Amino acid sequence: MATGLQTLLNAIPTANDGDAIRSDYHNSLRDAVVALANLIGTPQPSPSVTVTVVPAFAMHLVGPAWVINDGYAGPAVGGSADGILPVQLPDGMSLDSMTVLGRRNGTVSSFDVLLSRQVLGAVKPTPLIALDLSGASDPFSVSSGINITDPGAGGPEAYRVINNAKFKYFVTASISGAAAAGKFFVYAFQFKCVS
Repeated sequence: MATGLQTLLNAIPTANDGDAIRSDYHNSLRDAVVALANLIGTPQPSPSVTVTVVPAFAMHLVGPAWVINDGYAGPAVGGSADGILPVQLPDGMSLDSMTVLGRRNGTVSSFDVLLSRQVLGAVKPTPLIALDLSGASDPFSVSSGINITDPGAGGPEAYRVINNAKFKYFVTASISGAAAAGKFFVYAFQFKCVS
């Protein structure tokens, strides 16, 4: 533990007059204090942050667009919708889960939500979390952790750390075959992140 503590202490930047105090100053100091507390027998829980995002979708691929209302989105009466939503997640934290809250009342052919990350300047995104809401209850709150099908080296853990300098993150949501008499809405997305 002493080696790990020394590493954390060494990571604390030295402040000079006139320097702006940035988040890395605070966060590295916090990490060292938590390690000291753990060392003397007072374990500290890992803090978590929940980011809640309004589904203000832009049209994606083939459309039609989601109809945006006051704080929620749905397809036009009956039919389909396809949208994309950029999300800003807390840099350096680990993505624990995504939750989609909404309604699914009536029949629907498909209702899919996908969280992806994409290397800046790249064309192909990497899916991180996929949710099939076509059979969700009404109202619904459906969650999942990273469930990519081909995680490659490092497994799913390698995809959890949020790196906004290297990646952009976005949600795509599509619904098709929604019954005209039904109610299909997305109220919010929630992303639980842990340090």
